[in-house]
Order: sequence, then C-alpha cells, then structure tokens
Amino acid sequence: MVVVDVDHPDIEDFIDWKVKEEQKVAALVTGEDWKRALTFAARFRSRSFNNTMLIYVQHYSAYKEGRVPDPTPSYVAGFHQWLSLGRHVVRGQYGYAILAPV
Repeated sequence: MVVVDVDHPDIEDFIDWKVKEEQKVAALVTGEDWKRALTFAARFRSRSFNNTMLIYVQHYSAYKEGRVPDPTPSYVAGFHQWLSLGRHVVRGQYGYAILAPV
C-alpha cells in the first residue's frame, strides 16, 4: 500500500507520472511481444528469466540480420553440450551471452 500526502506540492506530477507508468505496463503485458516472450520463457525453464530474455533478444537480432533462419531458437546449449549431442555449431556463428550465477 502506498500512502500519499495529498497536500504535497508535487502530488499532481506524481499522479500524472503514475498513470503514465501504469499505461506503459498495461501495454507491455497485453502486447504480442510480451506474449511471445512468455511463451519463449516457458520453453527454457532451466534458465533464469533474465537469461531467457537475453537469449530471446540476441536470437531475434540474429534473425533480423539474416544469421539464423527462425525468429526463435528451438534449443539452447553450450558448445560442449552441442558436441555431446552429436550436433555441430556452424562456423562463424556467434554464441549468446548470458549471466552466470555467482
């Protein structure tokens, strides 16, 4: 719960700001981008939400640049894990940066 001093001289600015921020959040969580991001995150549950979003953004950027054929990756793994699965990384393909747990 937020307690607001209605007599504060900046109250109107605060209310205007709060309304704008609430509109931004409403647009975010109802937009197609948000739905795609949540659908994508559900496929990569073993990754943190932040890392999932990093992978999503980096892969989509690679798609826009024509470096990958699909807008979303089907599987994410490290280089050695790819090799253990009998798959190969395409020469010149960039890896995606994620945040390692500390």
